[in-house]
Amino acid sequence: MGNTHEGVARVRVSRAGEHLIEIETLSDTSYIATYLAVERVRLEMRPRPDGRTELTLHIAFERRLSPASYFGPLMTRTVEAMAQHLLREVFIDA
Repeated sequence: MGNTHEGVARVRVSRAGEHLIEIETLSDTSYIATYLAVERVRLEMRPRPDGRTELTLHIAFERRLSPASYFGPLMTRTVEAMAQHLLREVFIDA
């Protein structure tokens, strides 16, 4: 029924430290990979004097749709929304 697509994203932690986690994509056959390839994710965590932690998330990706004038901003917004969701669900509201 409908447009069903099953797939798997395989990733690995390529670097981990006290204030850093880097993840790279090994392979991705998921539905979103048709449009967008997430290559690397880097999470930096910096303790603050007030006891809180500042998080910075970098996501390197490749847009797989053209034209860039239309899909570039759309894919950038998609990755930004994904990053906000990840930070909120995993780190902030956990």
